[in-house]
Amino acid sequence: MPILELTSRERSDLRSAAHPLKPVVLIGDKGLSSAVLKEIDLALAAHGLIKVRAGGEDRETRETLLADICEALSCAPVHHLGKIFILYRPSANTPAPAARADQAAKPAKRKASEPHTPKKMAAEGKKLARTPRRRPAEPEAQEPARPSRAVPQTGKPLRPSTRKTASAAHGVPRRSGSALSLRERYGYAAFEQLMNQAGRRLAEVAAPHPVARLNDNSFLSLAAGLDEAALETQAERLRDGLTRNPFPIGAGETLNLRSSIGYTPLSIGFADAGSALEATERAVLQARLKGGDRRALHPQHD
Repeated sequence: MPILELTSRERSDLRSAAHPLKPVVLIGDKGLSSAVLKEIDLALAAHGLIKVRAGGEDRETRETLLADICEALSCAPVHHLGKIFILYRPSANTPAPAARADQAAKPAKRKASEPHTPKKMAAEGKKLARTPRRRPAEPEAQEPARPSRAVPQTGKPLRPSTRKTASAAHGVPRRSGSALSLRERYGYAAFEQLMNQAGRRLAEVAAPHPVARLNDNSFLSLAAGLDEAALETQAERLRDGLTRNPFPIGAGETLNLRSSIGYTPLSIGFADAGSALEATERAVLQARLKGGDRRALHPQHD
């Protein structure tokens, strides 16, 4: 299948849009199998713009993997940094970026009545506004001041976000309810308090099995001695325990959490703890791609 080609401007816009994304597919020691290709294809169909983490220390091997993926799935290699691939393929939910190069090649002619715009400002899409003639000052109705939002824990006003919004050219909206959106809405302190409450509730439900926090919104539980049927029951208990009651966040406000739970039995046999953790993370990604609170058992073979 032909590899999708991108212009330098489109590649730059997509690379900026992919900055807050996390890898949704992990390529393990078995390499690029048919099951891994299927996961990448599903992720591209669902999101259009994704990140993929590839194993291995040899960069030439990773370059070959990237070329094979793009050729097999007819997607575009946006960027390759270390072990992270950024892939893009337009779909019904993620249309192709606008062809800005053709528009820049044929600029609209300036009318004689319009002011001259420098080339640097024109390249950024800006124009010089005509200076209107001064008129006598007239009293204007003042708009009511907008109430400033405050951090519930400290009472101080919430500092406005300086994060740049993703360009609309790629058509990939930010997923609502993610850890990043919750932190921006309620503040870092409130988000950490929310995750601590979620961890304590998971520990109560999972007892006597231990629970540990991996990163911002990911937790790991080691349920040794449980077979596959018991693991399914344990996953349902964790899901129901997390969503049973809302969590307080802020003054008089509550929040219901959703979860994507993945699990894998240790009876499969793993070389080390890292391989078992990688298998569990892939199971979580499969559950997340299915949507909702679904669980996914990581297959024993790719």
